[in-house]
Amino acid sequence: MARAVGTPMVVLGLAWEKPLEWLTEGRGSMRILRGPDVEKAPPGYRLDDISVEWATAELADMTRLFPPDEAAREARLKASLSDIVHLRR
Repeated sequence: MARAVGTPMVVLGLAWEKPLEWLTEGRGSMRILRGPDVEKAPPGYRLDDISVEWATAELADMTRLFPPDEAAREARLKASLSDIVHLRR
């Protein structure tokens, strides 16, 4: 849903999910962090090939590129195709 309305995001992807599945092509506001490609989940797989430092650095960079912006948030909400009343904090 976030991708549909253009919310900037960092996604922690599984190593066997191909980046194409996330439809990130041409979307500078979306980054996929994942480890080296594997065909299927190995026994006991843990998502530890994405370090806290890597994820934190990507989040900081995305926040720098896409700072919180009420007007951009409103535009994303208006782009929504639902009739749901969005709550505000």
